[in-house]
Order: sequence, then structure tokens, then C-alpha cells
Amino acid sequence: MGTTPMGRQVARALALTGLRAVAERFAGGRLPEWDAFAERAALWRYDPRQRMEEPGQVALILRGQAKLVTRDADGAETVEQFLGRGDLAASRVRPKWADASAPPFTISRWYGRRWSVPDMELHSLTRCVALQFDADFAAELSERHSGWARVYSAFVWSYVDIMWVLVKDARVKTAAERYAELMGRPSPPTAATQGEIASYLCISRQAFNRILAASSGSSQAEAAERPRAAREPS
Repeated sequence: MGTTPMGRQVARALALTGLRAVAERFAGGRLPEWDAFAERAALWRYDPRQRMEEPGQVALILRGQAKLVTRDADGAETVEQFLGRGDLAASRVRPKWADASAPPFTISRWYGRRWSVPDMELHSLTRCVALQFDADFAAELSERHSGWARVYSAFVWSYVDIMWVLVKDARVKTAAERYAELMGRPSPPTAATQGEIASYLCISRQAFNRILAASSGSSQAEAAERPRAAREPS
């Protein structure tokens, strides 16, 4: 995509520096074997509408917009979440304890003791840049070092698990409320199609068109009610 090898190396180094700062702040101290972890981390770039993530990898999105989807037995796609800069995705990773329990310190403990996150696919909506790291090696590090255990379990898996709980909880709201929240995000999914947003809202395209019409009408009414600026005397 026009980026030089040197540019990619700089971008990767900056991403790893930022990730390390966040992880060590969360762990409460220095993380041993960081260099070994960093060697396995790679910077990946994806074109729009490309499937992202390598098997066994956790992706930290650095730039762009993406979507997480599930598929039914017939292959029909449902958009579960829209992701952007700073979001983690582990859609093709399942921890070895997944079938027995939820990770410690997560919201899912309130819902049950089984891992509730389904298998999903990550796809780019725009050109995306993601830092991807080896989940199995991170698990090995967590078995050797308590700091890594806190980062791996309570940070990585809690983040993914909590995100899924929020997806499920959001569905008790109306489609119009969910749409308003979606578009009110700091970085709304502007590259998503109307069909993808309707899928996320779990409604038909026709129902989504009605929400758009109502939203547009409300915006026009609010604009009409705003007081006009007083003219300066001539």
C-alpha cells in the first residue's frame, strides 16, 4: 500500500512501544521476556473488505474500521460488532479453558461459568492496520510470569468477553436506540453499508430505512427550532 519497509518497521516499533506501556501499567511492573513476545508480533495491513486476522492471533487495530461477524449454518452473516482504533479482536482464538469456564475477573462470571464468546470472523471495512500477536505464546508467558498472567487473562480475555456481553445486553434496547448509540460513538462506522448496519441492529433493511427517515426528520425539526441569529442593525 505504498509503505516502505522502513516505514513498516517504524510503525511496528511505535505500536509495540505503546502496547508495552499499556500492558506494563496494567501488570504493575516490567514484563519479562518482552523481546521474545515482540519478535512474534507482526504488523498487518488489509485492503477494504478483506478478511483479517491469522489463526491463533489476537489483533490490535491501529488504524481503520472493521466488523466482527458470525455465520449461521447456511452461511448468512450477522454483524456482531463494529471495531476501530484501539480495539482488540480474538475471533479465531479460543483459550484452552474455554469449554470449562469463563476467564477470571470477567463480567461473564455473572452470567455463567462457561466461555460465551462464539467463533467469529474479522473483516476490514476500510484499509486497516493491525498489530497481531501470538495468543499461544502469550499464554505460555502467562504460565511463567504473574505479570503476563494478569495481562493475558484479565486484560485480553476480559476485554473480548466484556465486549461480547455488551453486544448481548445492547439487544434489549430498541433498534433506534442502538442506532443512535452507534452513530454517537467517537468513531462511528462510516464505511459500513446500510445492510451491515441493519444486520448489526438485527432488523430488516426496510425497518432500517424507517429509522433513517425518522432520524432525518428529527434532525430537520431540531434545525428549524434553533433560534436564528439576530441581524445587526444596518
